[in-house]
Amino acid sequence: MAAWTVPGLGSEPVKVAPGSAYVDRPLGHTRARTRTGASVVAIVRGEDVIASPGPDQVLRPADVLVVVGTREGIDRRHRHPGAGRRCPSTCTPRQRWARSWSA
Repeated sequence: MAAWTVPGLGSEPVKVAPGSAYVDRPLGHTRARTRTGASVVAIVRGEDVIASPGPDQVLRPADVLVVVGTREGIDRRHRHPGAGRRCPSTCTPRQRWARSWSA
């Protein structure tokens, strides 16, 4: 199956910062979709991938949230408390992924 895109939607990794108020709290407590309009569709935790995480999924430091939404929603998610550093839009996907893991 070929990859496809939907105009107006994108996805991006967002790292949970170690000092985030949401570390050790359920994903639902972030109210990310309500506050930003972007949805968390997966959590990458080390070698594991948690697909379609529910609101009770507890976040850990260095979790990488796979966020899907409009550009505006993803930008708001990056500004949401607990988000890690954002790679500039000029970064390649590889650079963006590497930076999402940095402090």
